[in-house]
Amino acid sequence: GSAAFQLQTCNDNSQPHIPYDLDTPTIWSGRYTASGTTRTFWKTLRSSDGTASRISAAATSNCLTPGNKPLRIGCSNAGEMFNGIYSEVIYYNSALTDEAMESITEGLYVKWLA
Repeated sequence: GSAAFQLQTCNDNSQPHIPYDLDTPTIWSGRYTASGTTRTFWKTLRSSDGTASRISAAATSNCLTPGNKPLRIGCSNAGEMFNGIYSEVIYYNSALTDEAMESITEGLYVKWLA
């Protein structure tokens, strides 16, 4: 089967959506810009030749505001739930450079998919 993964803000059900195959090990990584107006995420999986295959999607939203708020992974405040398995979740409380994102994703690829 297949489904679509979404990095959502402010209950915005528009883009970005990235399709994925169920039961296929996948590394998901995502981030918001420091201004909170752009959200981007990447899907990394192992290609048939053993190399990393990546696609990305981005969308804009300006509804993020500072403050102490819940972080929901795999569920929404409306009761929607992800029916799958997370092997590892890493959260950073500061912005990462493109180089840091690439390095972290490569490390996760080696750990989980290589």
